[in-house]
Amino acid sequence: MAFDFGQIFYDDYYQAKWRVVPSQTPRSISWSTTEERLVLPLGETVETFQGVSQYENMLNQAFELWDQALDSISFVRTNAGNAADVTVALTYIDGPGGDYGYWNSKWDNSRHISKATIRLEPGDFENNALTTALHEIGNILGLGDIHPSASIRSVQEDPFPESFQGTELWVDDITMVKQLYGESRSPGDSGATEDEIIGTLIASRSTYGTSTADTITGYNPKTDNPIQIDLDSFPSAAGKLKIARKSSQVAKLAKKDLDFIYDRQAGYLYYNENGKEAGFGDGGVLAILEGKPKIGMGNFEFV
Repeated sequence: MAFDFGQIFYDDYYQAKWRVVPSQTPRSISWSTTEERLVLPLGETVETFQGVSQYENMLNQAFELWDQALDSISFVRTNAGNAADVTVALTYIDGPGGDYGYWNSKWDNSRHISKATIRLEPGDFENNALTTALHEIGNILGLGDIHPSASIRSVQEDPFPESFQGTELWVDDITMVKQLYGESRSPGDSGATEDEIIGTLIASRSTYGTSTADTITGYNPKTDNPIQIDLDSFPSAAGKLKIARKSSQVAKLAKKDLDFIYDRQAGYLYYNENGKEAGFGDGGVLAILEGKPKIGMGNFEFV
């Protein structure tokens, strides 16, 4: 599923990204920390706090997670300080209880980024250190901020609805950054082979419910291909889908102009045949995902 960046990002999206030359991939982007005055991309300087070195491992993990998500970009740890492509420092931003992090970038007329900085405010960002670092790196890669929503699971959501945990970025983040840099999700993204990738196509039926629904077993949202929904088989559907984090949200979403609702808590995919009217009309449970995987919008594709 392709994301409409102009709609999904409410702030910090400028249609900018690092220039990648196909014959010279991956593009190396150096990053470093500094405890000297931080030089911002346009030349201004900011006083820094000491102690950023204690967060080196966390920062390395954050850059590595984004690195793993992209084939065309490679983040390289250096000791270049302000001379690195991306420089990270502890600085004052807006005081206690304010922003955890802040980023700045510089780009040319083609909107190709050439320099970026990430600022973290001591006393605030430690409450969600890894998620904050991931969010700011997503920003300096070119992604914007997203309003928290049940339909997406992303470190770009602001404010954070949950703290990131895992060894791979969430699937929506991987899908978004690959779309931004013109990459497609493929078996090679996760190291899996074609035989290990599950392909699932779901179509309409005459009756809906748990007894007639398709059962999808062993779906891995990190490695498996998106679940395909045959939109042509649903005559009145336009491909509008939302994800409910809790089952209690399903009835409310069923009163909205949506065609499909995935209940992450129960593992049920619903077809909402009657749009904004209460209930599902002639629809209902379309598919059951065993194991109730925590999937996002990027795990569904309309064909």
